[in-house]
Amino acid sequence: MKHHKLLVLILFLAYTLPLLARVEFEDLAVEVTGIEVETGNILVSLYDNKSGFPTDRKQAIKEFTIPARKNRVALNITGLSQNKDYAVAVCHDANGNEECDTNFLGIPKEGVGVSNNAKGRFGPPSFEDSKFVFTWGKRISIQVKY
Repeated sequence: MKHHKLLVLILFLAYTLPLLARVEFEDLAVEVTGIEVETGNILVSLYDNKSGFPTDRKQAIKEFTIPARKNRVALNITGLSQNKDYAVAVCHDANGNEECDTNFLGIPKEGVGVSNNAKGRFGPPSFEDSKFVFTWGKRISIQVKY
């Protein structure tokens, strides 16, 4: 009888553990580093095309607001399609007004960053330079620049 229960337990674990692991790794893990102060929020926007990237959060397919922490914050984004292009833009909304403030030329006055830590040439980084192909277990790190 003891061996029967043990066998059932082993079979149960053999079947369920891979399913549990798969759910965990279907997320996109995003790490945002280089945060200078703990004031305000980190605004995270996920795009699946170039429309609005990286400045128009209304055109993002997902948006997140995370309380700022000095140095680093992290989040998991769920519900993404595997083998599809995405790009992430972040802004340290230090004054907490729910937007990334810019000067009269459109240059950010708050810390910003994008996936692949892409840099813009005469403007913000492009979707093409910032995009990545999502696969299960994908992890990205974005450095905020002030």
